[in-house]
Amino acid sequence: MTLTFVTLNNVKKENEYDWTQQFEQEGSKNARILEEQLESIRRELMGITSLFMASKTVTRSGFKAYTSSLLEKNDFIKSLQWIPRVRQDQRPALEAMAQEDGFTNFKFTALSKNLKIITAPPKNEYFPIYYMQPHSGNESLLGFDISTQPILLNLMNQARDSGETVAASTVDLVHQDQKTMVMLFFSPFYEGKGIPKTVEDRKRLFSGIALGSYQVRDMIKQMIDPYIVPGMFLTVFDEDRKNELYGKLKVDAL
Repeated sequence: MTLTFVTLNNVKKENEYDWTQQFEQEGSKNARILEEQLESIRRELMGITSLFMASKTVTRSGFKAYTSSLLEKNDFIKSLQWIPRVRQDQRPALEAMAQEDGFTNFKFTALSKNLKIITAPPKNEYFPIYYMQPHSGNESLLGFDISTQPILLNLMNQARDSGETVAASTVDLVHQDQKTMVMLFFSPFYEGKGIPKTVEDRKRLFSGIALGSYQVRDMIKQMIDPYIVPGMFLTVFDEDRKNELYGKLKVDAL
């Protein structure tokens, strides 16, 4: 994800050099602030993946306990999810375990051609949303196989092959909300310790991802607004996807 920052000043300056210098300084400062915050998000997600790589049995309550502090600290987080790689022969056991956890209607699901949630058809492997916080109000998403969404599958595969957290802005495909822009972070985890050295080994040992969904406008507003000087306006673009993530260009400031 490549971000572009546009900072505009609607206060006329007598000294054009001073105006230009302040313009550049504010743009650089805002970029640094957001980059630092995005790095913090990346580290938080890596903490989740480290949790699963260190222990073979992370319970649903354990996932909730670990993510609660992150959700309390950042109210712009829409959801945090654990999405395991599940073979077809493992599916019945995973569905039964979730039902025993209290989600009596849990099953692996997919999105049909007419955009309806249906029972996932048989296939070699699945990537269901297995743990999700907060899950209140999102129960219908538990079990959804994100690999049935081409955009989500592509981003997950990028994270898998690179061994790094991948971020992208998109309409909210996870929550099936076509009107809301979110920023998705995919952090991969693997069998064994650490990240495999080769792409081939990463594909073979890939165990799943930690996925974070963040409300873009709320996130950028909370991160940067306190630092914007009076008279300045900020617009943030995702150059890779040609999305305006935050702000509006002020015509009278041009």
